[in-house]
Amino acid sequence: MNKYLIFDERNNLIEECEYGERFAVTKIRDSIVMISHYNDFLKKNRITINKYDSLNRIILEETCRYKNNIKSKVYSKYQYLYDDVYNKITRIDIDNDTIFYSSIKKTDTLYNINGQKFRLENEDTIFYNQLGHPIFKNEYCKGELNSKREYFYNEKDKLIKEIKSDNLSSLEPEIIIYKYNTIDSIVSVVSSRKYSLNGNYYYSYFKNGKLKKIKNDYKNLPHRTFSYKYKKINN
Repeated sequence: MNKYLIFDERNNLIEECEYGERFAVTKIRDSIVMISHYNDFLKKNRITINKYDSLNRIILEETCRYKNNIKSKVYSKYQYLYDDVYNKITRIDIDNDTIFYSSIKKTDTLYNINGQKFRLENEDTIFYNQLGHPIFKNEYCKGELNSKREYFYNEKDKLIKEIKSDNLSSLEPEIIIYKYNTIDSIVSVVSSRKYSLNGNYYYSYFKNGKLKKIKNDYKNLPHRTFSYKYKKINN
């Protein structure tokens, strides 16, 4: 996958572009229609633009599809809300008036800025420590408890372990271990589950500390490697 990322002077990700416009080729042979799909990695597929407030909190995220390197349509647009102690509590789909996660109870009446009622899609319950880091999370799907997550931190407040328990008795809890280098940059994210949906991640850096490569290893499947290059953009 080819992409570029642009950061502002506060190191916030403000633009992310993925290349690989998808197109289809239709062939007819012996009265059978065959459609093959391809990606053109010389053309932009989609671009995400992020906006932040004065506290470096993301408040708006807009993703647009591209066709022939020209913006075609808005794919998604989300607004983020925070509570009084700076915890992210809500992601709102602006186009569909849908709340995807929040600390709001199902019994609460929810309205947007125009006074229209929201449709509550999913509801997660998150508990935080005194530093504002999540320590426990209940994840729901269609009103039913789907999984539980526990988070553990080191003395530098870095996430070092995550335990995920699915609502299925046949599955053992998944343990995810996070490791860092001497300057507290992430170097690996490794799951105890043999066939983790996300696989394992390994990170390498340039001497100046900037991210160089990410290797995504799915165990017994072909791995993917993402390489990064940098250049300064003058406004």
